Amino acid sequence: SVDSRTKASATQTLSALTSKDSGREQLRAANGLLLLLDVLLSASHEPLQENICIILANLCEDNGDDWKQMLQNGAVFSVVQMLSSSSATLQDAALTLLAMLCSHRECREQATDAGVTPPLVMLLSSPKREVQRAALALTQQLCGWKRSCDALLEAGAASPLAAMLQTSSAGSTEIASALLECLSALSDSGLPQAQTAVRNVGAVPHLIQLMNHHDGRVSRPATHLVSILCPGDLTNAEQLYESGGLVMLAENLASRDERTQLQAASALSQLSADPLQAGAIVENGCLQPLLHLLEHPNQELKAYAAITFGNLCSSGSLSATQLQHPSVLPHLVQMLSSSNALAKGPAAAAIASMAADPSLRASLYEL
Repeated sequence: SVDSRTKASATQTLSALTSKDSGREQLRAANGLLLLLDVLLSASHEPLQENICIILANLCEDNGDDWKQMLQNGAVFSVVQMLSSSSATLQDAALTLLAMLCSHRECREQATDAGVTPPLVMLLSSPKREVQRAALALTQQLCGWKRSCDALLEAGAASPLAAMLQTSSAGSTEIASALLECLSALSDSGLPQAQTAVRNVGAVPHLIQLMNHHDGRVSRPATHLVSILCPGDLTNAEQLYESGGLVMLAENLASRDERTQLQAASALSQLSADPLQAGAIVENGCLQPLLHLLEHPNQELKAYAAITFGNLCSSGSLSATQLQHPSVLPHLVQMLSSSNALAKGPAAAAIASMAADPSLRASLYEL
């Protein structure tokens, strides 16, 4: 109607004015927020809806209490419905506003109740890059609250996020970091679904590349994801092996940067719990740098190394020759007096197994 077009024209002007502090102050002084919310709740004209979303997002830039009025007046429910529009510009505006509102727990709760996750998951696969990135920003906010995260997992969000690792994270640290944060949260919510999503798109090789990223906000969560997504999943484990991920972890154990060493040791402590991975860890040269870390002054790093070493022993991944080698056996015996139960048990089992072999008992007695 003419009325809707007139309102759209007026709100377009307001969207430009409220991009500045002075314009936002004038709008609040004129009680404009309540008027805009009333129009939003009854509007069906998409250009009008889009303009109001932009204005409301501009108001949220000030980090004031405007979001409380928007929440109270039901704006979240109205904006969620706009995600089903075929207009990419309206989708973008609605996603941007929701991402800002959902920095608050109350808005995340209301958006989840409004059914935001199914259309959001669809938009994570949008061919429009700006829509896809706005959808990622909203997903990142929702992953900060368990009920929203569970709803995202149930709606299938892990698959498009895993696919985006390969198509959208190259060259952008912020996007890579956001994707990894979301996948980590979804993995905590439901590991099997996350493993399946990563397996189906073959994302493990890309995760391994991100393990060597120059920014710790990317390398640390990438290493963590590799350590939890690969154990117990044959395909992901094979990709880890074939892509040189274990070799990279071995190199990182010998790094001069303690945080890099800690990332690698933490990952290996989880990977080594899988007997199939334990054998591959030994084959890929992780044993010697791991032994050096058993004497490290950093207690956390030392503990991860001890857990990994214990897992390698208990899985039978170390041959008798390796176990009795002068660089290995003393560490094995010393671990019997360790306060780390996760390391002490496997060490005791390995020594008991060695003691049953007459040819190895002499080596034990010498210690």
